[in-house]
Amino acid sequence: MHYGGRILFDKNGTLFVSTGERSALETRPKSQDLGTGLGKIVRITKEGKPAAGNPFINTAGAMPENYTYGHRNVQGLAIHPETGDLWENEFGARGGDEVNRIEAGKNYGWPIITYSIEYGGQPINNGLTQKEGMEQPVYYWDPVVSPSGMTFYSGDLIPEWKNNLFIGCLSGSHIVRLEIKDNKVVGEERLLTDRQDRFRDVQQGKDGALYAVCDGAHGKLYRIGKNKNSCNGAPAPFFVLYFGGRQSFHRSELCYFCAKSSRSNLKSQIFLSPAVLVLLAPILSKNWCNRDFRCGLLNAPLRNCLSLLNQPF
Repeated sequence: MHYGGRILFDKNGTLFVSTGERSALETRPKSQDLGTGLGKIVRITKEGKPAAGNPFINTAGAMPENYTYGHRNVQGLAIHPETGDLWENEFGARGGDEVNRIEAGKNYGWPIITYSIEYGGQPINNGLTQKEGMEQPVYYWDPVVSPSGMTFYSGDLIPEWKNNLFIGCLSGSHIVRLEIKDNKVVGEERLLTDRQDRFRDVQQGKDGALYAVCDGAHGKLYRIGKNKNSCNGAPAPFFVLYFGGRQSFHRSELCYFCAKSSRSNLKSQIFLSPAVLVLLAPILSKNWCNRDFRCGLLNAPLRNCLSLLNQPF
């Protein structure tokens, strides 16, 4: 348990790697021990050597690879597209999942300070949540969401989400969208809450859409984008491309997912195969423009695919 294990390159090719503290009571204190690599974010070159400028290179007894310490189980790393700052998320125990902005050499507190308690309900370190010389989280959850892979949105496909932080959640079974201003979280939205999937990672594609992957026996891949077409200034609907791991779907589930995900009264639906669901809303009202809307999987104008609309679910 608690192996961390996220890997992220910065713009200079330097590698950030997160490590967990292995969960056991006897290994927890290692997070505060600069002589070990447990409960740390390390910064190394592509050859595996300590990166130049690391904060503990000249600290006696410290591993020169260490960049920050006092972490429990870092599951997500992302670099802000404008500031270049490194951000992370990590598991608390019972409560206290965190989002932190990472600064070289800083101590993020675990297990000395935390907003979590033991799984059995006992306080951790007498319930201490603040201490001089230790960083406070930018944001934390109680109850937990079990944050995992994350990314900052920098695309133009959905400009409303520019620079927002997206985090896949495991036990939370949703994707968190955090709006951040001046290094503070000023808003939170939870996406795809009705799907009840364990979202292991979310990343931005080259097309500007977000892609989220789920784990489990029926792992899935979601594509979250936005239809740019509109008429008379009306905003176009969001759409989701969904790849499912199951061999079949319940028709009622498909229709419900369409209606919820389109954010509109969906009047046309396309079912391509038992493993692929494409949510389209080309004919919503007289104000909607669909003449140039294309069916991405078939790579053809939608008007050439209209025969599919007559196939029942």
